[in-house]
Amino acid sequence: MEGNIYFTSEIGTCADYIHGGIKQEASITISPLKVTEEEKKGKRITWLASGCSKWKACENPTCQFSLIARPAEKRKSNEG
Repeated sequence: MEGNIYFTSEIGTCADYIHGGIKQEASITISPLKVTEEEKKGKRITWLASGCSKWKACENPTCQFSLIARPAEKRKSNEG
């Protein structure tokens, strides 16, 4: 069955944003960045990767979007 996928960004407040070692609230936008599809055992699987507008500045090591939470190899490739 074929279908359309529609994406929207989520605008809100993050209460776990850390900058300069200080935990604070920040306005953020979470947006879809990449869609990947693959076939497994005859079923189509769609993966959606999202990102945060504060990913680079956030120092929260437990946030899935924060640059600091990623392994060093990924950080090096994203920095340039």
